[in-house]
Amino acid sequence: GGSLETRRLLQSGDPDWQMTCSKKCGKERIPCDEMEDHLLRECPEVHIKCTKPMCQMELLPHIPVAGATPVQRQLHHVTSVCRESLEPCPLDCKMELHPKDKDRHLKNVCPNRTKKCKWPRCEQTHEDWEHISYDTICGECGKDNASVPDLMRHLRASCDKF
Repeated sequence: GGSLETRRLLQSGDPDWQMTCSKKCGKERIPCDEMEDHLLRECPEVHIKCTKPMCQMELLPHIPVAGATPVQRQLHHVTSVCRESLEPCPLDCKMELHPKDKDRHLKNVCPNRTKKCKWPRCEQTHEDWEHISYDTICGECGKDNASVPDLMRHLRASCDKF
C-alpha cells in the first residue's frame, strides 16, 4: 500500500508533499518535486559511475571529501583520476596529464618548458639550467663572488660598472 501511495504522490507533483532522502544522507523535508534534483546533484550518498564510456569506475561517496555531491565527485574524478581524461603534454615531452595538473606541469615540471631568463641583461627564453655553469666572477668589474646567486645580487645591487 505505502509504495503505491508514494508513487501516486510523486506523480501528482504536490509541492507541499515532502520526503526524507531515500539514500539516508540525513536530509529531510525535501519537496517531492525536488527529490530527483537532490539525488542527481546534491546527495552525497548516491552511488554514481564515471560518465566516460571506457572508464565507468564507481565513484565512492567519500572521495574527494566526505559529503561530496555527485557533481563534485564527477568533477574530481574526471580532472584528477580518470585515465580516459589524460591528455598528452602540449610541449611534447611524452607525459600524459590530467587537466588539473596541466598548468603546474607546463610552468614547473615539463623538461621542454622554457622561461624568461633571470640572469641580468639576458633577454633570452631558455631552460633554467643553462646559466648554472657560469663563472662566479663578475664579467663587468672582475669581483669574485662565492656563488651564482651572490654574483646576481652583486650585479643587481653593487657593481659600479654594470
